Amino acid sequence: MEPAEVVELYALREILEGAAARLAALQASPSEVDDLVDLEEELEAHAEDPSQMARLNRLFHDAIVRAAHNRYITGALKDLQDFIGLLGATTFTVSGRSSMAVREHRALIAAITERHADKAEMLARSHIREALRARMKLLRA
Repeated sequence: MEPAEVVELYALREILEGAAARLAALQASPSEVDDLVDLEEELEAHAEDPSQMARLNRLFHDAIVRAAHNRYITGALKDLQDFIGLLGATTFTVSGRSSMAVREHRALIAAITERHADKAEMLARSHIREALRARMKLLRA
């Protein structure tokens, strides 16, 4: 993909992931929140393994989308993930991205747990913008 296409892809991902986080903050069940916490703990345990981080990160984001309870966001993000999968190396290979993602995930879980929909959306959107920054570093390398 050309860099401009990647930016477009991540722009849509930012919108959809933000909406999913907002809805999750409003609708997530206690067990869905527990799943997010468990996935984040597992993700942190594999912070030195970019491929495991990528796999667990995908599960983490999928869990937020499930907690949003919106089939259309689920479908749209699944299609987007198919395109993201074509981009190659995980952004967790970029120096510092793993630790930053962990902090971002923790803040997002807190906002969802506390039912702060505006904050959850803002944090999710910021998280995707940081992922885009990492992706662009990979593309320039």
